[in-house]
Amino acid sequence: MNAPTLKQWLDHSQYVVLIDVREPVELTIESIPGAVSHPLSIFDPSKINLLREQRLLLYCQSGMRSDRAASQLISMGFTNVTQLQGGLSAWKVAAYPLTKSQNPPLICFVKCR
Repeated sequence: MNAPTLKQWLDHSQYVVLIDVREPVELTIESIPGAVSHPLSIFDPSKINLLREQRLLLYCQSGMRSDRAASQLISMGFTNVTQLQGGLSAWKVAAYPLTKSQNPPLICFVKCR
């Protein structure tokens, strides 16, 4: 999915779970508002199994890490998975809103510490 389409979805309340697969320190610099964090370094599709039926959109800085994470999800049977083409870089080029987070929300459906 390209950045303008994602922006349109978000503006018109189209439900999508935004998953930022960058490392938490990167989210403190900037991220897409409303995104949750599930870093590729600890990415585990089984931990987001409750989202299996949801529309998932993964992104990273350029698309490489989100591609790896999406491949893992698809191999585990997730069917409604897409990526932000060009990643956060494409979002920034389009001058869409960004946010910073000192404590990015993490996806956690099992015991987290």
